[in-house]
Amino acid sequence: AISINDFVPSGEHGSVRFLETGEVSHPSFSLASWITITTQPDFIISPKGQTKVDFAITVPGDAEPGTHYGGLLFSAREAKEAAANITVVKKVGAIILVGAGNTNASGSIEQFSTSKKLYTTTPIQFGSAFKNTGNVHVQPKGQIAIRNLFGKTIGEAHINESAQFVLPGNTRTFESLFDNPWLIGRYSAELI
Repeated sequence: AISINDFVPSGEHGSVRFLETGEVSHPSFSLASWITITTQPDFIISPKGQTKVDFAITVPGDAEPGTHYGGLLFSAREAKEAAANITVVKKVGAIILVGAGNTNASGSIEQFSTSKKLYTTTPIQFGSAFKNTGNVHVQPKGQIAIRNLFGKTIGEAHINESAQFVLPGNTRTFESLFDNPWLIGRYSAELI
């Protein structure tokens, strides 16, 4: 079976929580009501086979500008009873992001730190939290320049190399590692 659902961000590491069918997220972000399945797929698929789902997205004329998000979820018809009064339904899905109208991409670094004050060995773990203050999803990327006492750059770590999204109004934390076993002395790190 297919369901069309809105979702909401969950936590600061990019997780999402799909809402129940018929439950709508905030109108600024809701997408589920815009999606229509135009061709029902064949759900009996042979091993290593595939099927196709055709759907249409109709953006209303009064849609709020920015990113709207939802998804298509696929599940088996029968639910498995795991324990008394608990039903388990396995679902797999596809996330859909749609930009509508005039968009504003903006954000800020909310936090930049290491996991410890003093390191005696590497790797050094950095955490950087990016807050999306705009109305459209963004893919922030950056570098951490590691400099010695003389200001010379001796290495770097990358932030969000896999180009993960940060949804509007949300903060996402990215972790970066710097590994160089031959460091001795005091160093500084700059987020670029």
